[in-house]
Amino acid sequence: MAAWLTVIIGWIVIFALLAGLGQWTQRLIKLPDYTWLGWLDSFWLGYAVSIAALQAIHLVVPIDWHITALLGVLGLVALIVCFMRRSSVISPVISVPQNPNFKTILLYLCLLLPLIFWLANRALSPQLDFDSGFYHLSSIKWLNEYPIVPGLANLHYRLGFNQTIFLLDAALNAYPYFDHGFTFVNSLLMLVLLAQLLWITVRGLFATKSQSVPIMIFAALLLPICLYRATPQRFSANLSSPSPDLSVFIFQILTTLMLLRYLFPTDSPRTHNQRFAVLYLLTICAVGVTSKLSFAVFGGAILLITALHWLWQNRAAWRSAAGWLLRWSLVIGFSLGVVWIARTSILTGYPLFPNRAAALSVDFRVPSSIAREAELWVYAFARDPRGDMDRTLSNWDWLGGWWWRMGDSFNQFLFVIPLYIALAALALLILAALIALIRHRPLDGRYPLLALPALLTCLVWFFSAPDPRFAGAAFWLLVATLVLGLLNSFPRLSACASIGITAYLFVLTISTDFTLRTDFPIIPQPPLQEFRTESGLVYNRSASTQNPLNLYNASLPNSPYEHPRLTLRGSDLREGFRLPEQ
Repeated sequence: MAAWLTVIIGWIVIFALLAGLGQWTQRLIKLPDYTWLGWLDSFWLGYAVSIAALQAIHLVVPIDWHITALLGVLGLVALIVCFMRRSSVISPVISVPQNPNFKTILLYLCLLLPLIFWLANRALSPQLDFDSGFYHLSSIKWLNEYPIVPGLANLHYRLGFNQTIFLLDAALNAYPYFDHGFTFVNSLLMLVLLAQLLWITVRGLFATKSQSVPIMIFAALLLPICLYRATPQRFSANLSSPSPDLSVFIFQILTTLMLLRYLFPTDSPRTHNQRFAVLYLLTICAVGVTSKLSFAVFGGAILLITALHWLWQNRAAWRSAAGWLLRWSLVIGFSLGVVWIARTSILTGYPLFPNRAAALSVDFRVPSSIAREAELWVYAFARDPRGDMDRTLSNWDWLGGWWWRMGDSFNQFLFVIPLYIALAALALLILAALIALIRHRPLDGRYPLLALPALLTCLVWFFSAPDPRFAGAAFWLLVATLVLGLLNSFPRLSACASIGITAYLFVLTISTDFTLRTDFPIIPQPPLQEFRTESGLVYNRSASTQNPLNLYNASLPNSPYEHPRLTLRGSDLREGFRLPEQ
């Protein structure tokens, strides 16, 4: 069977099982989704449920085929239950009173099917990120072979980042996809996001309501941006890698899309729809933070806006609304956030590693000198990859070299191009606001709220770790939300701008190289050498002189670093590692 067909079949099975879990979860909490193609929304809830379950399970046992089978059976049972209730099978993605007509569905499928084939081919690219060989694949291997290991970050501090997307990568490393589970994860997340954006765009073309215009413009703008993001990149967050950077990009767009749907409902608001949107945002923001801490500012802003809007919207019964919000915040926060913090503490001795706050007094805590490097290195690397860490962080001399590196095509796409467009849109918006004030016209406060998470993320990004891949989709989301504001003031201008931006990015996307993939890529196997510590512990290191940091799927334990004083806490790897302070 062709590899691309295997990927597509795998996607269908994984999507069905996770969407089934999501629909089942909605039924358990008595919160039906009233929208057509609601299976796309339910998929994300199912993804969050699977991550919560895998986090808890891995505290006790490794993520092996037994766990994969257990989740598969649960997903299948949930799927069968949902299909027995036929009303859930044909529920919509956007709340519209009419069901979509045949033309809408036909156009959608004609656009979606070639997109699926293209993404399946991209998922099989042999191009892995540097970080995939550095620590992504090792993290997944530890998840597969051992339950959580205390002090694992002492062996290689990046193994303590506890990025939860690796849990699903590990769960899919079952027969017949040994070591290739990651091929399905980032690619499927991108496919489901693209399917949602495409549906909203196509549905909007046939909609008669003016209220559908903002969400349609947003989806149409983001479609080519996501397509281009899925094209091959030289260094970072490729669709074919297990990189958590790509998941941050996806979750930023996903949460902004739902916030837009929440703030700009396309029909009269329903209590169930409002509650679904709030729970959805709480859940996806929690998953985003556990995928990578760089999502925290964006997710925090989304949650704050959602909570305040919910309380204002239900101010007549604010006690009941606040109680409901608090209960579900605690449930979601515990099942995803608290368990994630506990896991990070076990791996590193720090609850929010690489942040050194609230260090625990445990024997397996990562030495403070290594924890400091883990926290500050990423800030220095983003400014000057070849500079001295302390010197780079002590001044602004890095700025000239940093701006020169922004000339790279990928950096231009993620940062430079959207920055210029956003500045132009912001200038026009300020002009529009002044004209509205002079003419005593009311201003719609929802548009600034929509742009706030992206704006805050961009500002924090520049002063912390200004590497464009760490910003995710923030700059393009700033552009999209500002264009929506312009749409409210200058409809013709913003429509022309949207068409121009969309066309430009679409040309960039289709001009990329396309090579048909007929097999799964081969994961490199570097030459290995043993390193023996003073205590007699032996672990693998790379014997390559050209690339000594990448170990890929090397046998455990492995580390690119020499730690002569590293010891086991007991007689077995399961008991963890200890490294004395330097």
